[in-house]
Amino acid sequence: MRRFRQISLLQRPDFIVFFVVLCVSSAFALYSTRFHHWFLIPVSMCGLLVMREAIDWVMGRRDLYDPLGLFGVYATFFFFFAPLLHVAWDYWMWEVVPPPDWRDWLGWMAVLNITAILAFRASYSFFFLALPLRSSTTSWQIDFRLFPVVVGTALLISALLQAGVYVHLGGLSGYIAAFHTGEEWPHIDPMAGMGPLFMISESFPIVFALACLMYMRRSGKVVTLLQLSVALPCFFALQMLFGGLRGSRLNTVEILFWTVGAVHYLLRRLSRQFMLAGALLMVAFMWAYAFYKEGGDLTTAFEGGNKREEINKTSHRSVQGLILGDFARSDVQAHVLYKWATDNHDFTYGWGRTYLKAAALMVPQRFLPAGAVNKSTLGTELIWGPGTYTPGMLFSTRIYGLAGETILNFGPLPIPLAFACFGFLLSRLTLWIQNLDPNDARMFFVPFLTYLCAIWVVGGDSDNVVFIAIKNGFVSTVIVLMTTVRIRRVRLRTVATLIRREAPSHASAHSC
Repeated sequence: MRRFRQISLLQRPDFIVFFVVLCVSSAFALYSTRFHHWFLIPVSMCGLLVMREAIDWVMGRRDLYDPLGLFGVYATFFFFFAPLLHVAWDYWMWEVVPPPDWRDWLGWMAVLNITAILAFRASYSFFFLALPLRSSTTSWQIDFRLFPVVVGTALLISALLQAGVYVHLGGLSGYIAAFHTGEEWPHIDPMAGMGPLFMISESFPIVFALACLMYMRRSGKVVTLLQLSVALPCFFALQMLFGGLRGSRLNTVEILFWTVGAVHYLLRRLSRQFMLAGALLMVAFMWAYAFYKEGGDLTTAFEGGNKREEINKTSHRSVQGLILGDFARSDVQAHVLYKWATDNHDFTYGWGRTYLKAAALMVPQRFLPAGAVNKSTLGTELIWGPGTYTPGMLFSTRIYGLAGETILNFGPLPIPLAFACFGFLLSRLTLWIQNLDPNDARMFFVPFLTYLCAIWVVGGDSDNVVFIAIKNGFVSTVIVLMTTVRIRRVRLRTVATLIRREAPSHASAHSC
């Protein structure tokens, strides 16, 4: 008798995606009549297009730090859940004159997102399959005769510079006061112009992590979950001491994400439960830190009374603001599209100048043309009209995302092209990771590059990507370049190697 293998519908990712999107969309439609609107259809289609990789990631079919898997998780929130939550919570940009109905522009933006996602998927698939795997590669191995000298010098310089920053600003209390002064009055920021110094002085935690991980990798010691649970809070405290109190919540979270990923690749495989627990703790930290940024301290968020309520009102620091204002761009992109469509085309496009400005981010301002157009200039004039941009007084600090920055530069039509370029970038990163030797020192940078490409390229702007890459990656990259030897290795193109290209990602064996 002929046997047929029976596969449960629950094991089919496409069915799971359809079922989840249908249930979520139906739940929102039942929750409120505000969802009885045509915008729900294109937003749901976005969910159908991006959730497959997220389901694969959740079910363990993709590695914990797989670029496409993490993009799928973030894109599911970014393109599907975020627009729905905006309508459910009635949470929008507070500083603008709103469109007559936000849902119309969420819907039109979702239509553009559908074309963008399709362009991304086509580009990613084409370049992932078309670009050949190299039969030989070079492995970067740490030279442990030189490594301790270079790392020790870097740590000493970083510690001395950070100590000098504290002394210059009047100690820890003066440092915190200087930060709050710069937040309230940017034109008299005591920390203005200290960016290159901070790039080196605040590199101590990630350089320290690099040293620890490389030596532990060399010794072959097994790291227990308990040891990791103790080490990470200590590393978090170190990160707070070296720049964490300067106001960037995301910078602290980025370094922790990078370090945990490096542990995952170099020491032991971590589970999704461990990562999700850490993600929840980081979200709680970002929420509490928002009150510190607005003049309170890290305990203000957990206190009652008038101070917390006053900060909530004046700064819009809330759970909704954190989830939708920091992690999503739905209302920002919808408003940019609305202004583009209704301003009678009085707006002057950037024509790529925001990308050039991002590329020249580390060039001293005195060498750049006076009044050079940047993202803040374009965003301010789109929101409040031509000529309204006034540095230090009236300016927009919004982040527009890949689609939003494309509209600022060229209008909405080239958005699919921008996402096609993103598909090429992510496919190249995935192939590069798959081609790395597990003992290659560059494995340390895989989580950092994955975070930049899979999340920030979509949710951030070009200047954010360039700044984060240089600010957080420059010193450790120089150290690895100085302390590694290149060993050429030859790898046969076996059938298993070719099959690996079609597999979702690295195996996730030995998860804790």
